[in-house]
Amino acid sequence: MNKIKGNKGLLVFLPILLGILLFVLLLIARGFGAFHKVEPHIITSSTLTDAIDISDLSTAQFTYNGIAELYKDEAREKLKCYIRYSTKVKAGINMSDVTFDIDDKAMTVRPILPEITITANTVDESALSYIPKNTNVEVSEALIACKEDAETEAKESSELFESAEDNLKSIIEALLYPILAPEGYTIVWDE
Repeated sequence: MNKIKGNKGLLVFLPILLGILLFVLLLIARGFGAFHKVEPHIITSSTLTDAIDISDLSTAQFTYNGIAELYKDEAREKLKCYIRYSTKVKAGINMSDVTFDIDDKAMTVRPILPEITITANTVDESALSYIPKNTNVEVSEALIACKEDAETEAKESSELFESAEDNLKSIIEALLYPILAPEGYTIVWDE
């Protein structure tokens, strides 16, 4: 009989011990996030714009050695001299001008790019040379003529703009991949 009384005491405390043990396990599990609801991330255009928040981005560079013409008059009838120069022209965009078309059903994001423009045009002042050599020209006047000539040449270079666009797409994909991939979205580009 003593054995039964001893077991009855254990049987009374066993549910209490199991209850306490279950309560402690629930607290531990909750602490580790087992019962924490994972909220889905909502992909919005503003979220994506914030992710690529780089103001002016140059995505291609064009090095050009050219010859600019400097005229004596605004009608461009009397040539003053030729100026040989070296310059680096950069093309890019302002990233805040990129917009996004988001298709939640297809789980795709289509970035809409603004027009790529010339973002920098730096003429190497020390490389200027004049034809004829003894021409008396202000450096500021020569730099303006060289920059205008380089910008005209750069705008006619389809390779510069194609390279800038390809690089821009790669940069946007790299910046957005960590946001889009975990949610199952992909980037699609217009052809």
